[in-house]
Amino acid sequence: MASTTLARAALALALAMPISGQVACAYRPVDVESLAIAVRPPPVAQRIHLPLYIIRDSARIPETMTATAPNGPTVEVRNVQTFVERDLRVALGSLFDSVTVVDPTAQVPAGERLVGFVSVDELGLAYATASDKRWVGTIRYSLEIRLPGAPTYVYRFAGAANGAVTLDDRTKSSEVFASTFASAIQRVLDGIARASVADRLNALQ
Repeated sequence: MASTTLARAALALALAMPISGQVACAYRPVDVESLAIAVRPPPVAQRIHLPLYIIRDSARIPETMTATAPNGPTVEVRNVQTFVERDLRVALGSLFDSVTVVDPTAQVPAGERLVGFVSVDELGLAYATASDKRWVGTIRYSLEIRLPGAPTYVYRFAGAANGAVTLDDRTKSSEVFASTFASAIQRVLDGIARASVADRLNALQ
């Protein structure tokens, strides 16, 4: 009887070990709300005085996304909308006098203002370089800013950005994607500065 009990216990332990191993090997999920995303505001001669209203559309910005790589790791990224609500909004505040994030159904105040549309299309993982096979975070996204009713964009970016921090171990997911989101915001800030958006818009006022 004792030997039967011991055999069953040994079998239960053997069945449990692979499951425990899988949990231990999982890549840590990322919560954007807990990330510290730092960018460098580009130098500009003048700020943009028209208020900017960014539309936070859940159809364009999923709340949870999965970053994957072909034959590579998978990382779940949660609270993705915080990237727009907090980090992008604060960063754009270095160039605009006023930045507000609103829902698609919100009534944007009348008068001279700008409206921005953000899409986060994909989060992923890719090799750092052709020779460096460590993983970095990637993001494919877009930002469009226009005057309401205008036929063309004041500023438009659509493309991708890679982070600079490599996924050296399974606990660094947050550092990897903090770097990825920072890289995405930096590209937008630098692009607005290079396009002399402030000069063109302020000339219209």
